[in-house]
Amino acid sequence: MKNYIIDEEDDFVEDEFEIDEKIEYYKQKQFEKKIRRKYKFKITLIFLLILVIFGSFFLVLFQLDVIANTEQDCKDFLSEKTQLGLETKQYSCDLPYLIGGIPNYFIANRNFKEIQKELWMVEESLKNEIKVTKLEIESLQVRLNLLEISLEENIDPPKNQNLKDSLIQHRDYLELLKIQEQQGLEKLELLFEVFSRGVEINQNKYKIEEFVNFKNSIQVLDSKVRVEKYKELKQKNQSFRKTISDQISIGKNPDGSKKFDGTGYKTLLEALIIPESLGSIQETIKITENTEADKIIIQIAEKRGYQKQSILKKSEVENLDNQKLVPHVGEAYLEMKAKANSEGIEMDLTSSYRSVDEQRELFLTRLKNYFEVETGEDYSDEKIATGTYNSILDRLMQVTAPPGYSRHHSGYTIDISGSTPIFANSPGFGWISKDNYANSREFGFVPSYPPNTPNQGPNPEEWEYIWVGKDVLF
Repeated sequence: MKNYIIDEEDDFVEDEFEIDEKIEYYKQKQFEKKIRRKYKFKITLIFLLILVIFGSFFLVLFQLDVIANTEQDCKDFLSEKTQLGLETKQYSCDLPYLIGGIPNYFIANRNFKEIQKELWMVEESLKNEIKVTKLEIESLQVRLNLLEISLEENIDPPKNQNLKDSLIQHRDYLELLKIQEQQGLEKLELLFEVFSRGVEINQNKYKIEEFVNFKNSIQVLDSKVRVEKYKELKQKNQSFRKTISDQISIGKNPDGSKKFDGTGYKTLLEALIIPESLGSIQETIKITENTEADKIIIQIAEKRGYQKQSILKKSEVENLDNQKLVPHVGEAYLEMKAKANSEGIEMDLTSSYRSVDEQRELFLTRLKNYFEVETGEDYSDEKIATGTYNSILDRLMQVTAPPGYSRHHSGYTIDISGSTPIFANSPGFGWISKDNYANSREFGFVPSYPPNTPNQGPNPEEWEYIWVGKDVLF
C-alpha cells in the first residue's frame, strides 16, 4: 500500500491511507477550507461596513464644518461689501444643512461663489464709473485752470471710501465743476466780446493794428482753443486798454499817473469798454408806450452826447450801504472812503447800480413832473410824440439819462455825497478832485461827467464817478 502525506497547500499526497479514508479525509479538508473562506468574507464585509460608517460620520462632520465656515465667510464677505456701499440685502448665506438626508456643502460653496461673482461685478462697475468720473473731473480742472478759475476753499474733492457714496460725491463734484466751467466760458466769451467791441470802436481813431489782427485771428477759433488762449486774450485786452489810454492822456501827473483833461476823461470812457462783468449794449430799449415819442427822446439824447451803455447780463452786484455794486468796485469804494475818513472827509454812497427798468421809472417820473410843472397840463406820451415839447426833454436830459444810456447800468458807477447839500461845494469834492482827481484815480475811479467838457450827455456831475481800473490810469 502506498503512503500519502496530506499537505496544507495540496489536496493530498500519497500516504499509507486507504482510498476510502483518503476520500473521507479530503471531504473533511474541503469543508474546513470552505468554512474558513466564508468567515474571511464576512469579516471583510464587517470591516468595510465599519469603515463606511466611520467614514460617513467623519465626512458629515467635515461637511457640516465646511458649510459653517462657508456661511461665515459669506457673511463676512457681505459685511465687507456693505461697507463699500454695495447693496447686499437680496443675498442670503443661510442654507439647510441636510439636503435629501445628505449634507451638501457643495451648494453652500456654489451659492457663495455666485454671490461673490455678482458683487464683484457690481463693485467693478462702480469703480469704473468712479474712474470715468475722475477722468472727467481732471479734464474739467485743466480747463478751469486755463480759465483761471479756482473753487472756493471750503469745496474739497470727494474722498469717501464707500463706493456708492463716493460715486455720488464725485458726480456732484463734477456737476459743480461743470457749473464753474459754464460760468468761465461765459466769462471768456464776454471778455472776447469786450475786447472785440473795444477794438471796433477805436480802430479808426488810434494805431491798434496788432489788436485788430489778434481779434481777427481769435474770432475764428472754437471754444476749446479759445479756452487755451484765455490768458493770452486777457493779457491782450489789458495791453489794448493801456495802449488806448496812453494815446488819450496829455502827459503825466506828479505821482507818475497819466494826466487827462475833462475831454480826455470823456474820450477815455468812450474808448474803453468796462471790463469782464458787462453784457452787450442793447440795440433798442422801450422808454414810453409810444414808439414815436421814444424816437424823439433818443434823438435828443444822442444829440446831447449820450451813448448807449453796457448793461449787466446778470445781477452780478452786491449790497453795499443799501446800494448795489459789482463786488470789486464796492471794495475799491470802501478803500477810497476809508482814506477820505482818515483825512477828516465825509463821504457816503447815494446811488449805484440801476437796472434799465429802474432807470425808466426814474426818467418817466421826472419827465411827467417837468412836463406838468412847465405846461400846467396832464402828461401823455402822445404829446411828447408831436415834437412840441422837445425843450422839456432837453432840460430833463441835462440831469437824467434815458434808460439804456445811463452809466449806472454798469454796476461800476457811484454817486457820492459829502457834508453839504451841494457836493460841488463840499470838502469832499475838493478832496476827491484835487491834483487831477488823484484821490479817486488811486482807487481806479474817474469823473463820469467831468467839468469843462461839452457834449457828454448831462451837464457835469461832480458827484458821479465810474471805476475804470488802475491799469489804464498808471
